[in-house]
Amino acid sequence: MRSIRLIQKIVCMDFKVIGVTNFFLFVEGKAATPGVSKVLESIAKVKLIHRTKELEEQQAKSPDLLIFSI
Repeated sequence: MRSIRLIQKIVCMDFKVIGVTNFFLFVEGKAATPGVSKVLESIAKVKLIHRTKELEEQQAKSPDLLIFSI
């Protein structure tokens, strides 16, 4: 749950100054479970993207895509 609190703090920071209005989180493992996903989805401005094999393949082909893991 520390990661969820960290995400909430990051979202609360004023990222509008640099043009960030939404956060897209790639979730897998425990973060992709229904209970945790529900909590993450309840955070304003956060959108979840569940990782799939197809998504991983697409990301591997896109050098411009920046991925952070929490």
